[in-house]
Amino acid sequence: MEFFSQHNIASAAWPKKALLPCGLDLLAALGLVVILIWNQSDKKNAEASAKTSGPLLITPAQQHLGKLNLFEKKDFSFTIKNQGNEPLRIVKVEHSCGCTEAKADRDVIAPGETAQIIGSLNAENRVGEFGSQILVSYQSESQRDPEDQGVMQLKALVGAKAVTLINLPAHLDLGETILGQEPKTMTFEVTKGEAEVEWDGLKVQAGNLKSEVKSLGKDKWQVKVLAPKGEVVGSSRKDLVLELLNSNSSEAAVSKQILPVSWKTVSENFSISPSGIYLSGDRVAKVKIKSLKGKPVEISRVDIPQDVPVQVKQAKVDDQVHLEFQNFQSKGKLNNQVHWSGKIQLYLHDGFVKERCWVTIIK
Repeated sequence: MEFFSQHNIASAAWPKKALLPCGLDLLAALGLVVILIWNQSDKKNAEASAKTSGPLLITPAQQHLGKLNLFEKKDFSFTIKNQGNEPLRIVKVEHSCGCTEAKADRDVIAPGETAQIIGSLNAENRVGEFGSQILVSYQSESQRDPEDQGVMQLKALVGAKAVTLINLPAHLDLGETILGQEPKTMTFEVTKGEAEVEWDGLKVQAGNLKSEVKSLGKDKWQVKVLAPKGEVVGSSRKDLVLELLNSNSSEAAVSKQILPVSWKTVSENFSISPSGIYLSGDRVAKVKIKSLKGKPVEISRVDIPQDVPVQVKQAKVDDQVHLEFQNFQSKGKLNNQVHWSGKIQLYLHDGFVKERCWVTIIK
């Protein structure tokens, strides 16, 4: 069995930290929403329930904040009134969503007096209807118990509709291109969202991708994207930055949106399966490499980026070449840096053809 590591392999031009590109998978995150059911019958039922839930009344029992733009935060408040005959202490105010902040403006409410539950709702990376339950825990001031015995609770709902600045695909897949051949062009459309933000132009920052933007009329654009010509077999990913422009504004961009783009370069000579692996603990991940021409395959070199805690072993099983990937172990102990992600480059040949390929390690 042949062993590869960063200590015995000739170094190659490779970045010290070949990290996978990462960015905000915008609409995939936007797809994770909590739907708030908002109608008048629910509102009346909630208010009726609040009136009979105990000596503390909260109004309104349910409120909708309207439209919130992407990442917009809007404040809200509920009024709580002590309808009983003795002071009430607010024990705590909780909420069911990380998009929410809420607190009471005072700790003790005398009989007949009111206080406010004040907070804010953040649209974050959401789209569509979403909401949060506000839970107010309270108890009688004269019967305070350090173990919270006798605590009563009151519930209210706050919600909003998160609207987008821009409508575009959640992810753009440019497909497969054979090594050495010209890649294909992918086209998609962009339209304005419901957000109340003025913008009338679109600019794309594509890095090593080629792009072209064409206006299709009011509030609609066509974007063409072309992947770079592949020189290494494997999967690639890039974040496309879309800048929203306003012709009447001096600002460089009203907003910037991210579109993840992926593509794959494949070989007519070699098969690498799988091309992406996940390493955890002392788990061994195997990658099978074979010739598509029925010829013996040799791995002449494996380039592991400097300081990367991954070791690679080569083995043959039934005349098939396998590479075994594992987190680096020193004296029987795993390296502390076990969550590295990036690409390891292989040099393959079958006696006639030489090619490079990537195996992507995903954390």
